[in-house]
Amino acid sequence: MLVKIKNNLNYLAVGAVFAFVSFWTAKTPAWSDDFNNIVNGKGLTFLQIAQTQYHRYFVWSGRVVAESIASILVSLGRIPFGVLNGLVFAIMSLLILKLAGVSNLHEPKSFIKYTFILLGLFWLMPSFGQVVLWTSGSGNYLWTATLNLAFIYYILKKVDPKKWAVLCLMIPVSFLSGASNENSGVGVIAFLLLYFALNKEQIRFMKTRLLLLLPYLLGYIFLIVAPGNSVRARVHDAWFMQFSLFDRLTMRFTGLNDIVSAKLLIPLILLILFVALRLVHKDYKFVIAEVLPYFVGAALMVYALVMSPELDPNAGRMYLLPFLFVLIATTKSMELVFDDQLNRFVLILVFMVMFLETFLSLSSGFIDSMKTNIAIQLRYDSISEQKKHYNHKRGIVVSPYSYVGQTKYSVSKETDFDMVAKPTGPYNILLSRAFGVTKISIK
Repeated sequence: MLVKIKNNLNYLAVGAVFAFVSFWTAKTPAWSDDFNNIVNGKGLTFLQIAQTQYHRYFVWSGRVVAESIASILVSLGRIPFGVLNGLVFAIMSLLILKLAGVSNLHEPKSFIKYTFILLGLFWLMPSFGQVVLWTSGSGNYLWTATLNLAFIYYILKKVDPKKWAVLCLMIPVSFLSGASNENSGVGVIAFLLLYFALNKEQIRFMKTRLLLLLPYLLGYIFLIVAPGNSVRARVHDAWFMQFSLFDRLTMRFTGLNDIVSAKLLIPLILLILFVALRLVHKDYKFVIAEVLPYFVGAALMVYALVMSPELDPNAGRMYLLPFLFVLIATTKSMELVFDDQLNRFVLILVFMVMFLETFLSLSSGFIDSMKTNIAIQLRYDSISEQKKHYNHKRGIVVSPYSYVGQTKYSVSKETDFDMVAKPTGPYNILLSRAFGVTKISIK
């Protein structure tokens, strides 16, 4: 019995992660942009979502794939979304494990790497609440990042495709992955090109699957040539374009450096640590061929934002895929060689620190998140209750939130998006439409 449990630790961990994230997601109420997809208390229909995103493509943004996913998830309701979100999170964690070089999930040593991945995800993931628990954020970042990882994993599999149905299914997946996010597309394409250049001997295993690069590139082109991008640029770029090209580059470059220090420094330190151990053992080829492409891809995803006028230093959600690339490279670099004294010492030290920090951060973050959820839900309950005795002249008046999230695990952290005293505020109007009333204001 114990042997059977030992050989299936990864599967038990996956089940636990799925249940935990599903529960946490389902207990998190709709928030901010989610209400773009709710009218009179009901989510948009698939036809309405399609019409909205078609219009959006021409008047605001090409990121209609990610927004469509988010809209569908909002329309499903909290429990179905929670279950699906937990499943996607679990799949993402397994894709990271596979891309890190683990082929046999029954091998006990693979559980050590999977534990490292889970500690990294729950402790170090930027803007956890915004990326995982917020419906719009999850659709835009968690789900699209998972699509990109699935695309990369399928391309890099070292066997010829035997199931042509799967290959055909990957064609739309490749297109959707490419069309999901501007800076992610740059990094993924650069990663694959560099990986092929450094691992030419593996191309023979990938000849058929390399054709999937075409729909990926088409998806990326579809994203960046959207007419709505220029409209949005005129709204957000006006102040930014007043500066010279040199000033714009230096402003964003230094800003991105600060963001890397704030959001990705610890993951990068862990990567450097395990790469250094590899170099001590003179494993240069592995570092260059297997680790360097992920690092370069992550760097390009971050610094592709150098020309972006919308660079919020608090919005860590756009750095999810770069973080995952660093996590894959770090896990890949980790040598589970316990007979080497230096390697054993480093592994024990790293895991002890990560277990401690994850426990402290996650336990406090979970409590903070739940308190935030309760405060948000109390406001929604107040609106619903007042709607039963609705006074058109007075409208609905709600109190300020009784609690505001303090950690990255809170859905409201990093989005200062609230109503104002006058019912004409943007969020007031959004909530009024969502709840089917004429006006809502805050005390």
